[in-house]
Amino acid sequence: MARRKPSETPAPTPSTAPSASSTPLAGCLLRIIWMFLGNLALAGAAAAVFLAPAGTRYSLADLSFVLAAGGLAFVRYADIAYFHGTTARGEPATLKDWWGYVRVLAVVTVVLWLGSHALGALLHR
Repeated sequence: MARRKPSETPAPTPSTAPSASSTPLAGCLLRIIWMFLGNLALAGAAAAVFLAPAGTRYSLADLSFVLAAGGLAFVRYADIAYFHGTTARGEPATLKDWWGYVRVLAVVTVVLWLGSHALGALLHR
């Protein structure tokens, strides 16, 4: 049997072309959460922290903020580990991508939480 040169490889036909793997509904929902809805929940929780009564150090708003941030990290992990998640650019995501996401999420979360508390304390005197 003769070996084919790369230039002699036949073009894929519909029967031999790799098919786009279908994403389960749960996987699509997870992507919608980590890309959009979870970030809205985090912003809403930051607004609740900002609007907390003056003199309140920690409240249910803070708990909701922490749960929203942790939920985002968990949902992204589940998307990658169990539903073959992709990056925002459509490339297959790895745990390295997840760690990068968690690092950015942690920095944004801390800055947003501290900023919400600081602005809330400043404007609610």
